[in-house]
Amino acid sequence: MNETIKTILSRRSIRVFRPEQIPAEALEEVVTAGQYAPSAMGAQQWLLVAVRDRELMARLGEDCRRTLNREGDPFYGAPAAVLVFGEADGYEPIRDGSCVMATMGIAAASLGLGSCWINAGKEFFPTDKGKQYLKELKVPDGYVPVGTLILGYAAETPQPAPRREGTVIRIG
Repeated sequence: MNETIKTILSRRSIRVFRPEQIPAEALEEVVTAGQYAPSAMGAQQWLLVAVRDRELMARLGEDCRRTLNREGDPFYGAPAAVLVFGEADGYEPIRDGSCVMATMGIAAASLGLGSCWINAGKEFFPTDKGKQYLKELKVPDGYVPVGTLILGYAAETPQPAPRREGTVIRIG
């Protein structure tokens, strides 16, 4: 089995992170990989906001938690994240942004980083408090949240869930 497929099969959603920050170079590699994700019509209608600022991560997580009336840190203490947005009037902003998210998750795993796709931003960023963050993060008008990929070094790696039966049809 080749290394890419091994990485895909071993990647897990990480929700417990070690405290150390990831290198800026690793975050840049993950973001670059995301920029090479497939996009409808080759339009690349996304915006990626890379964050390594711990204070911002903590503040954003707490405000998101409070605004959405949820328990616990929605970012699980991860020291870094990439927030993915799609052009609202783009051809396929959510699907394209989803390809970016998946590509970055595989890239992160290939670098020895843990990651998890977080959807809390979809609900948070359209709120008044969320809109304040969009300004702070320099996200222009006309973008919709797709997801947040939290990143760090895994403190715990879960076992894979068994694969569901009946999800593949083979012809020929």
